[in-house]
Amino acid sequence: MQRINTWTRYQKEANPTHERGSVRWRTLFDKALCPSKLYIFEQPCYLIGENRSKSLLHHELFVRIDDPDAGVIKASRFSSAIETVGYQTILDKAVFSLIVKFLRASNNRLCYSINLYVVPFAEKKYVRWFRDELLQLPMETRRRLTFELSESSLVKHLDYMRPVVKMVAGMGCKVCVGQAGRSIVSTHYLKDLEIDYLKLHRSLIKQIDRRDENQLFVRSLLGASAGTKTKVIAVGVDTRQERNTLLDLGIQGVQGRFYQPEQQLIPKVEQQTAEVKPVQKVTIGRRNRWRKK
Repeated sequence: MQRINTWTRYQKEANPTHERGSVRWRTLFDKALCPSKLYIFEQPCYLIGENRSKSLLHHELFVRIDDPDAGVIKASRFSSAIETVGYQTILDKAVFSLIVKFLRASNNRLCYSINLYVVPFAEKKYVRWFRDELLQLPMETRRRLTFELSESSLVKHLDYMRPVVKMVAGMGCKVCVGQAGRSIVSTHYLKDLEIDYLKLHRSLIKQIDRRDENQLFVRSLLGASAGTKTKVIAVGVDTRQERNTLLDLGIQGVQGRFYQPEQQLIPKVEQQTAEVKPVQKVTIGRRNRWRKK
């Protein structure tokens, strides 16, 4: 029956201890996806001006969760699991609530970029919640916020995302499209929507000084954004050679470990229980009602 197929004679290379099913992911998310247990990391993003001078644009925020077995894990490891179990709305609400709380408590005037999923905006209830949360913020705070959406999801759900992007831009926030170039999609949305920034995927930037096809793709994106207000930003710049090649291509923004690695912004807030002090016994003397004054 096996003939030349003899795969059953060998052990599988996959280690079952590193695998996690949807039930285990859901159990982890139920415990970790709350504002008090999330980790928020930041990385600065710069715009390139004349004479190749850079100016700070914003700090992109990344979420990480605490796994009791594997420690703190990045969003790139659990992002697909979030989409599988359908917890995008829960994660986005927790992250947004935590960042808004941080902005209200901090005294700095820095700008921040928040990554959001596209699928939750299909529900009108979520759109109303998002709109009400933005309306509660001052205009000055809303101008400091940039919302980053995935390119493939945005193009796929462009019908119900048009009014959302228009609403975000009308409230004074910036709109950024991330992971550009990860999949081949039409760039017509750049002229259809008010996109402020376009961030290239890390796979395009890695060793771009040695890959002519990636340089050609970046040139095509720069040409597609010409004539619009969209500025193209390279994410994942790790070496000086990559930086120099991107500047020669005419890139308008850079972000990566070559300038500054990711740093923790909001640590995990542990609930500290108040110490219960023991009750001191007060000895009350016996009343002497016959004492003479």
